[in-house]
Amino acid sequence: MECFQFGFISPSDTTDLYPVIDPLYGIDGLRNVDNLSDLNLIPTLRRRAGMVVGVSGGTTYYKLNVPPWTNTFGDWSVFNSGGSSGGTISGDYLPISGGTVTGGTQFTSGITANTISATTYFNLPQDIFVTGGTYSGNTITFTNNSGGTFNVTGITSSSIFTGGTVLGTTFFTSGLSANTISGGTFYGNGSGLTGLTDIYVTGATFSGTSLIISRNQSQPNITASISTVSLSGALASVSFNIATSGSISASTFSGGTFVGNGSGLTGVTDYYVTGGTFNAGTLTLNRQNGSLTVTGFTSTDTFTTAFTYSNNVFTINRNQSLPVLTATINSVTGWTVNGNTNITGNLVVTGTSALNGTISSSGLAGSSDRMVQVSSGGTISATAEIISGYISSGGTVALLLDNNSNWDINGNYTGSTITGTYQGQKHYNGNYFYEAVADNLFIRLIRG
Repeated sequence: MECFQFGFISPSDTTDLYPVIDPLYGIDGLRNVDNLSDLNLIPTLRRRAGMVVGVSGGTTYYKLNVPPWTNTFGDWSVFNSGGSSGGTISGDYLPISGGTVTGGTQFTSGITANTISATTYFNLPQDIFVTGGTYSGNTITFTNNSGGTFNVTGITSSSIFTGGTVLGTTFFTSGLSANTISGGTFYGNGSGLTGLTDIYVTGATFSGTSLIISRNQSQPNITASISTVSLSGALASVSFNIATSGSISASTFSGGTFVGNGSGLTGVTDYYVTGGTFNAGTLTLNRQNGSLTVTGFTSTDTFTTAFTYSNNVFTINRNQSLPVLTATINSVTGWTVNGNTNITGNLVVTGTSALNGTISSSGLAGSSDRMVQVSSGGTISATAEIISGYISSGGTVALLLDNNSNWDINGNYTGSTITGTYQGQKHYNGNYFYEAVADNLFIRLIRG
């Protein structure tokens, strides 16, 4: 939105003490902010290159650099009103913490920093370092890279060097003494070496399992315990003829071939295998002095681990991750079954079969005893119930029949309803004979 103002801005009264404008809301010009972070909050529309902003009550002033701007402290440079000439900063100013100085800059009052990094340094003193030196008498003369020299004196014959490495060819004309001397090559025949005692082996003896080494210079003997000696290299082509050379003894004899019948060997126990077992991949060998085991066998023994039979399919499982074997069985001939056998579904038997023992079928079961029947087609069933010709004495029906109050003068039954009886069933007591002329319908006759 554009705003057009004609004339000038002024207070309504010359005695009015309130300000008319605030530089913070204008563009360009001199203004003041509270701290350095406020510099970056000045919006772009209120910026103009070269504008000066005071910070912390005018303690330090900063000038806005030419764009582009990044709204960081890098947009500003320190502005010093004390004047500058030829890139020289003078007067009071805020110490710089970090940052990069570009262009030719002179620090007339010196500069102090933990680290200074630049491409080119002017008027720096030459880096002087030692390039070599000589030693003569009691003086060491060092030469530096500028051609100058300096001397170190006061070195006497009693001076002692601690540590260090001597490079190049070195001659010690007055002798050299050290606890340890290490070098690639020592020249000379050693005749000039003094203070060294030549200690060497003068002899050795072997007794039992001990090797005793004797040395010169009254040095103590060295004893080494040796339980096993490998003579495969030293005595590769040596043979011992015990018959002519005496005897030989050792804790352990190891060799490819022992010649002779062993009759001269004493103290040797012949241990041999007396038997063994093999279980779960482990071979156990029994000997007179104990047993030993041998493992690591890879089993190739294939055997059946389980089998099942379902819907005429016989399934056989085997070890060694072998595939399952199956066999379909639709008919069996010449089969003998021992023990109890449960058959689900229909059993079809052709030919003559001997069925011994107790035979039961869930299809023939019922609430009472039944009669087995065979149809003309050979189907076995048990639908006809076996009914006793006489009802049970003392039962419910018998008690109803024996009760005379349940009968009228004409011999008709008038008692409680009789159930569960069939035509033809009979009952009797000392006075009457009862017979069912129909299911659950009885008459009685006088006996005698």
